[in-house]
Amino acid sequence: MDARAELLATTPSDAVHSAALEQAWQLIVDAPATQALDMQLAFIDPATCSPQLTESRYFTRNMLALRDEALIILNLGFLTTVELQLRAMSQSVTFRQTQYLASDEELLALVRRVRDTPDRWLKRWRRMASAEQSAALIEELALVLVFFLGHEVGHLLGRHPEGAFAAFMDPNAVGLATHGAAALKLARHVEEFEAHHFGLPGFGKAADGESEVRKVLETFRAEHPDRHAQLEAFFAREEEADDWSHVILRDHLASLDPDAADRQRYLLGRGIFAVSLCSWYADFDVFATLISGTPLQSTTLLYIEMMKSRQTYVAASALFGDVHRFTLLRGALAFESIFRDVWALPPEQRTMRHPGPADPTGLVGAELSAWRRRESIQRYTVLCIAMDTAVKFAYVGVSTPWMLQADQQRGTPQLFAMHFETMTQVMERLDRFA
Repeated sequence: MDARAELLATTPSDAVHSAALEQAWQLIVDAPATQALDMQLAFIDPATCSPQLTESRYFTRNMLALRDEALIILNLGFLTTVELQLRAMSQSVTFRQTQYLASDEELLALVRRVRDTPDRWLKRWRRMASAEQSAALIEELALVLVFFLGHEVGHLLGRHPEGAFAAFMDPNAVGLATHGAAALKLARHVEEFEAHHFGLPGFGKAADGESEVRKVLETFRAEHPDRHAQLEAFFAREEEADDWSHVILRDHLASLDPDAADRQRYLLGRGIFAVSLCSWYADFDVFATLISGTPLQSTTLLYIEMMKSRQTYVAASALFGDVHRFTLLRGALAFESIFRDVWALPPEQRTMRHPGPADPTGLVGAELSAWRRRESIQRYTVLCIAMDTAVKFAYVGVSTPWMLQADQQRGTPQLFAMHFETMTQVMERLDRFA
């Protein structure tokens, strides 16, 4: 059996995954945006995948779209990871009670469990869930799958040769990029952060294409014009694919009655938060371990490792993948699109503060809707606050070639240290905002 035949012959055997996939794919094919597409969804099972398929153009560790075959490919191992992330972050009644948000130690322990012993935790958390929680989880998983699959559909709609939403960190890429190549890529991420108001005070020159900081990159850009053009094209394709995903989700929510739309919007926001934050911490864990030689327990110690060498900020470019948008930024932008009606409400209605007890037990109608809205705004706010570390990586990374040049001209390096906020500090800041 050749690789393509093996791919098309693979079907999900897990009942939860099958149910969520059926709901998600039906929503995709029913979407107004996809009516002109004749596409197929195929699966990779990591437990049975042959070496031939692993080495073929069809292989992906997450998701992949191939325009020439109108094919979207999903690795079922990635689906297991997503389910675990959703289950972990939905165990508490309220957002603020989520145990994994108490500290970096808790969140890093979670992503390591998901990575190292997924089957054990999947069985445990499924066994703990009530029938009502299990049904809600399948609905949430289906909506998050549309969030991912909609991006792949966007590549087909945009007639892009191929694309992948979930291109997370490649540990083999750390330290391999040259200063120029890494900084050029980080410059594109800085431009996106700046455009969406996630700048870094004191580092405005890193975002200014005419500044001396950015002009240091011009030599590399001039020597590698194809690389610059390629980055611009890839980022444009990723943005377009994200936009199509948002359109598909918004159209779906608009087709529902108000109560169903309110419930599904809340579940979707909860799921996007879970996969965005967990994916970032999983990548961060790999990066921190590689640069320090041992697993870090908290970002408190990260500044020591980053202070040892400015070149570490160049290595941090691997955290941003190759040519895709940054994970937390994608999650935040999805929130802004899917909840855009919320942002249009009067200030007193878009608050994140619960007026009374946060427990929603017994709430119905408008009161339940308001509770869901406040919980969703809290999740969005935490994504924005948690972006602090990545923003610092990007802005300092794009400034590194200029800093190294200044060191050389001065004849001596200057000590440079950057503080990174822990998850505990992120949640404390949320409390101040709320």
